[in-house]
Formats: sequence, C-alpha cells, structure tokens
Amino acid sequence: MNTLFKTVTSLQEHRNQKLSAAPEADQLDAIFIKDMVFKASIGVYEDEKKAPQNLKANIIVHVSTSGAAYQKDDIQDVMSYEYIVQAIEDVKSEGHIHLLESFAERLAQKCLNHPMALDVDVTLEKENMFGYGEMAGVRITRKKYSR
Repeated sequence: MNTLFKTVTSLQEHRNQKLSAAPEADQLDAIFIKDMVFKASIGVYEDEKKAPQNLKANIIVHVSTSGAAYQKDDIQDVMSYEYIVQAIEDVKSEGHIHLLESFAERLAQKCLNHPMALDVDVTLEKENMFGYGEMAGVRITRKKYSR
C-alpha cells in the first residue's frame, strides 16, 4: 500500500511540474461571417448546371491569439474577415462543383490554411431545392490539429 501511495504521489508531482512549466495557454477567439449570400455554380442536376445558384454561408473560425495583436490594432496581426470572404471567392473560381459538401470541404481547408486558424465550422445552405421555399444544406467542422 505504501509503495502504491508513493507511486501515485510521484506521478501527481510530475504532472504538476509539467503543468506549471507549460507556457500560458493562448486565448481562443472566433471570427465569423454570418448569413453571407452569394451565387455559385453548384449542383448535380442538369437544370442546376445552367445558371449559378444562391448559397448562404455561415462560417466560424476559431483562432489562437495572445491578445497582443488586438493591442497593436493592426490587421496584419489577425485573421481578417476578408480572408474568409476571399476563401469563398477562391472556391467559387474553381468552376462548377457538384456537391454542397465538396464546396464546404474546400472552403474549410482554405480557412485552415491561415496560420492562426485552429478549427472551422462551415454551414452552407441552398435555397428552394425542392420548390417549397425551404433551405437545405450541410454543416461541417474541421480541425487543423488537436487542442
């Protein structure tokens, strides 16, 4: 029993040393684009391929920052909303995409290319898919690496 107590105590002390030696955790912030409507060439059916369709995007990117970037008040030190909008434009410029899921995946990967991005949540909706004025869509979450 005494040996087990010493082993557990030693493991706890080792764990506490590692925790106290760890650098201060970065702050986790989110930037987002909400309800952005744009036209894209998307769809598997022939009538969908004839003209671009309206899509609505909601994108949340979690970024790591020490907060110092905000104190500098310099756009070069943050992930700008423009980066997300440009990612959408880049995917659109790739040409016709069959699946909404493929569009979302490409968009997520482009967002994760930013060095501050940790994870991204992409929701894409296509309006009036079935002729009832409804929205149908996909939501994906992708992580750059485990936190």
